[in-house]
Amino acid sequence: MLTFSLLVYSLALSLSFFVFPFVLFDANKSKTCNAEGFENLRPLSYPESDVFLIVFDVTNPDSLSNVKTKWVTEIRETVPNPHIVLVGNKCDLQANVDEEEMHRVARTIGAAGGMALICSALNDEGVDELFNYAIRSVLSASSGSGDGGCCTLA
Repeated sequence: MLTFSLLVYSLALSLSFFVFPFVLFDANKSKTCNAEGFENLRPLSYPESDVFLIVFDVTNPDSLSNVKTKWVTEIRETVPNPHIVLVGNKCDLQANVDEEEMHRVARTIGAAGGMALICSALNDEGVDELFNYAIRSVLSASSGSGDGGCCTLA
């Protein structure tokens, strides 16, 4: 039997006097799950997502390479025109990925603003700004679409 871990976080974020219901799907593989089964399960959360936070490790250049070769490719198989925010995590550590390279990848994949944001989840540095940016960017991209005020991230 396979066991999968799909964490769902739900909260309300306030932004410019508005409150937005916010749902974040964290598709982490559990230790008891085989990789093949998880590869098939993960994309099931994609079609209803408004924005994708693709997070890479700034201390690992291979992590940035996977943005193009794995994550964007996988997302676009299910969502033809995804709204992507590219995020470099672990900025509290010594970066081994050039900042200009991060922005070049962001432009190449069509990330919001053509740039990569950086943050440190460990130190909570830039995390609030990241989520505010993600919400603002998806709302400005969908303004006039009448989609309501819920933002779902994958």
